[in-house]
Amino acid sequence: MRGWFIKAVFVVAMGLILVVAGCTPKPAEEAEPAEEVKPAEEVKPAEEAEPAEEVKPAEEAEHEIVNLEVYSSPMGTPVYQSAIVLTEMLNELHPWLKASPIETLGAVDALTASSYLPPERKKYALHINISNMDLTKSWQGLEPYKREYTDLKILGRYIASGFTFATYDSEIKTPQDLIGKRIGMSPRGSSPTELCSALLEDSWGIYDEVTLSYHSPTAFKDIITSGAADVLGTLFITEAKGGNAGTAPYVLDVIGARETYWLNVTQEDLDKVNENHPWTAFRLVGSKGCLGGENDPPEEIGSIAIWTPITAFDEFDDEAAYELVKFLIDNAEEWSSRTQNQEMSLEYMTGMPGLVGEESIHPGALRYYKEKGIEIRG
Repeated sequence: MRGWFIKAVFVVAMGLILVVAGCTPKPAEEAEPAEEVKPAEEVKPAEEAEPAEEVKPAEEAEHEIVNLEVYSSPMGTPVYQSAIVLTEMLNELHPWLKASPIETLGAVDALTASSYLPPERKKYALHINISNMDLTKSWQGLEPYKREYTDLKILGRYIASGFTFATYDSEIKTPQDLIGKRIGMSPRGSSPTELCSALLEDSWGIYDEVTLSYHSPTAFKDIITSGAADVLGTLFITEAKGGNAGTAPYVLDVIGARETYWLNVTQEDLDKVNENHPWTAFRLVGSKGCLGGENDPPEEIGSIAIWTPITAFDEFDDEAAYELVKFLIDNAEEWSSRTQNQEMSLEYMTGMPGLVGEESIHPGALRYYKEKGIEIRG
């Protein structure tokens, strides 16, 4: 009994100890020090704004590159050389007008090929080999042209070329001395051949009394030095600044091989030609020694001449036409220095004998001429 009582007392005592121990609050855990409040960062002043990009005026804004297709004549001709010079100058000196020369067989080939271009190419295609003679025929749809090219417009004249007959035979002095001779000519249908044929037929009446053959002008020296031809119907001179004259490399080859004699074309000869054709030729005179040597030629010589402009179709871009004419005038001295001193001026570009009127001029080019106060002279 006494043992049981002692056990009970022990159990109660232990319970009280546990209760007291469980109820005694634990000391509060030491609080972690509060996070140090950092002072607000110093607000940086707003960065100075970069100046806004300057807006260029419209005329100074970068322009999309425009690539012109320049249709020219066969290699070796003055027209071909001019096409090369024009493309080189544009590619070197103009900020957005660029160009590529395209050699053709002549005016008919150039017009036919370019007239079938898709609109996006026709907009930037121009010709540098359509003489006033071919302009007239193409406008009227005369042979060998298959339609009336009334949509063909002029930007401005850039060259004039004179043609006559050359020989190594000092006994050939007059047109009648050509009777029975073999004459080498440029390809059929070319301007030189048509002009020289007109002299033989309309002016001198001996077309059926000579024998003609047709060749590339670059072969002329070989033809006449070999004796395959007695005479050449050929380019004589091109018009240059100050009344001077230039010519083509193939002509220099001919006169460089042997002493060369030239037939003189008179104004009466020209009048007879013009009476029989819808186009107008004029007389271009080369003075003694104008081709470089003291006797090249040995005396003053007249030739049958035509002028050649830069042309394009109605679809040609107005801005490009305006810019091209402006470029040539602004760089006239550079043009002359690269083209055997060819003339380049507002007066020269707008002086076109036999031209119908302003309606023949491309609107973009005409706008430039009017801004400069220049009238088109026919």
